[in-house]
Amino acid sequence: MKDKKQNSGFNTPKKYFEDFEDRLFHKLRENLILKESGFTTPKEYFDQLDSSILKNTDTTVHPSKVIQLFSKRTLAYAITIAACATLIVSITNRNGFVNTIGNIELTSIESYIEEGNLDMDSYDIVSLLRNEELINIISEKEYISESVIEDYLIEQIEDTSILIE
Repeated sequence: MKDKKQNSGFNTPKKYFEDFEDRLFHKLRENLILKESGFTTPKEYFDQLDSSILKNTDTTVHPSKVIQLFSKRTLAYAITIAACATLIVSITNRNGFVNTIGNIELTSIESYIEEGNLDMDSYDIVSLLRNEELINIISEKEYISESVIEDYLIEQIEDTSILIE
């Protein structure tokens, strides 16, 4: 197989690749470096450029289309919805029963707080109380004597070794 060479029919002259670079750069220097760029502008082109640009621009002011944020239709819908809501509330609360803190059962309030629905600490509760109420709470604590507390603990605690310590 080495004996058979494929001949494409194309040959290069002898020493073609040895001085190829020199010939290439010589032709590039002669042909590519042009004295002029080849681009020209008409005479007095830049003198008339400003006026031709201004002539081609449209200087008329077109009125812009304004879209209102709240259209009459949207406002009418909002008023209708508000009227319906007012009507429903007035119809359902016809008997005049209004929930106040006195009407709500104390056990309901306690269960609401115990379930963790009220996220308040003691500082928040104290800030809601008036000075007179705070004085009453403090004075109620003073009415309990130590002997009453001891008697209560003796009755309630079965393991008396805790009391001795």
